[in-house]
Amino acid sequence: MDDFDTFQDAVAYSVKRAADIGIDESEANYGDAKNINEIKSDLEKAGIQIEKVSQSSMSDGNYASFDGDKIKVTDENIPLQVLLHEIGEKVILDLDKAKQKIEHANNIFEAVTTYGASRGNDAFSDNFYLYFLSPQTLKDLSPNVYAELNKLIPKNIKDLGKSLMSKYGVKEQTLKYKKP
Repeated sequence: MDDFDTFQDAVAYSVKRAADIGIDESEANYGDAKNINEIKSDLEKAGIQIEKVSQSSMSDGNYASFDGDKIKVTDENIPLQVLLHEIGEKVILDLDKAKQKIEHANNIFEAVTTYGASRGNDAFSDNFYLYFLSPQTLKDLSPNVYAELNKLIPKNIKDLGKSLMSKYGVKEQTLKYKKP
């Protein structure tokens, strides 16, 4: 990994690296968005709360976010990759609370998506959803991140991810990308 003079230099490098990878999700099948009422009990079994809120209550302008307590969405229908991303936000918070060392979660340089690269800890959350939806792509692009996630993600969350994929009618898939 390179050394950088400023955080902005590091972010610029990471965004360029992710852009060079160029993950193409245009042909991905993530299923149709599901109503939160269809998945609420699955989430609650894993200790995750979800609720619909008004757009004006979302300070960051997103339509989904994890606020440290629950997943908040502005639409009752949530796409699977967005849901998994927000579950990833909860997982990283839980791991931080447990004082587990999460080297790759905070390591922006391991981001494989431009969104994750440009938004700090969102690198963890994007890698988290790729862990479920496109594990081979994540293994190919960042095998150390895949291995770290495989060790750190609790079994009940792995089971939840598989259950959600089944409910959404989604199978693991390999995404197209340019070689980094």
